[in-house]
Amino acid sequence: MPQNDQDLLDAPSVDTDEFDLPKEATPEEYYRWLSERKLEFRHPKIKALYEYYESKRPGPDIMPSRNDLVLRDITEHLPHNVLTEVTGDPRAGPDSFFCRIFGNTLTEVFGYEMSRRLLSEYPKQERMLRTYFIHMFVTESKKPLCIYGPLMASGKDFLKTEGLFLPLSYDKERVDHILCELRFSGIS
Repeated sequence: MPQNDQDLLDAPSVDTDEFDLPKEATPEEYYRWLSERKLEFRHPKIKALYEYYESKRPGPDIMPSRNDLVLRDITEHLPHNVLTEVTGDPRAGPDSFFCRIFGNTLTEVFGYEMSRRLLSEYPKQERMLRTYFIHMFVTESKKPLCIYGPLMASGKDFLKTEGLFLPLSYDKERVDHILCELRFSGIS
């Protein structure tokens, strides 16, 4: 775990009862659950990244591209970020998503490195399927998504997790990358 990461430990509380996604769900159930999510931000860093993303939109409801984001502007977010490239038809399966960057904090939390790997290579099948459905949803809806709830990873019980998924597009039509930020609190 990163030392002295007060942002990680001091996140506002999240009602874990609100995380009602069933462990075993059909694609339709995942989609229904995801489509009901509202953009409500609990963690100030998640909100800050969303505001930065919004400031980079070239127009209303137009997605920014990966090139619109300036890394030096979001340096403090990078250890908590995943940048995923959409390499094919999202409905074709998890091989359609390639993790370009998997932040150091996330590697420590989850206990594995996913940079330069396909989503299908996630070591935990259940997490891979949930992540796949989330990525497929963001790719098809072309809208940001914020989710929160409990997480167990690498033998550590994180009582609260918040994730922001931001679609990016070079041609302003098709999602070709997804920037994700994950923040954790309630570390025991």
